[in-house]
Amino acid sequence: MNATKTKAPTKTKAVKTAGKGASKPTPQKKPARTKKAAESKAPRVTKERRVVEALCRPEGATVLEMMEMTGWQEHSVRGFISGAVKKKLGLTVEWITEDGRTTYRNPSVPSKG
Repeated sequence: MNATKTKAPTKTKAVKTAGKGASKPTPQKKPARTKKAAESKAPRVTKERRVVEALCRPEGATVLEMMEMTGWQEHSVRGFISGAVKKKLGLTVEWITEDGRTTYRNPSVPSKG
C-alpha cells in the first residue's frame, strides 16, 4: 500500500493596516522639571562632610564616634581619614591617644582646655 501524507492547513493571522488618513497618536509632552526652592538652597549633608566637621571640632572625634555617625566600619573610617581627608582635601590630621582612646582632630582648630 502506498500511503500519502497530507499537510495540515496552516493558520494565518490577519494583519490590520492603517487606512488612508490614519495618523499616529501624538505623544504627550512631559511637564518641565522645576527645582524646589528648599532643594536648591540647602547644602547636602553627606557622611564625608559629617566626618570632616567632627574632625574640625575643637575636641576632635574618636573612630567610634565617626563610625556611629556614618555607619561605616572602623577600617573605612581610617581609610577615609588617610585617603580623602589627608590626601585629597589636604587637611592635617593629628591623633592623640589617652586612656586607650585615640582622638583625631584638625590641629588648625584651637583645642579647648
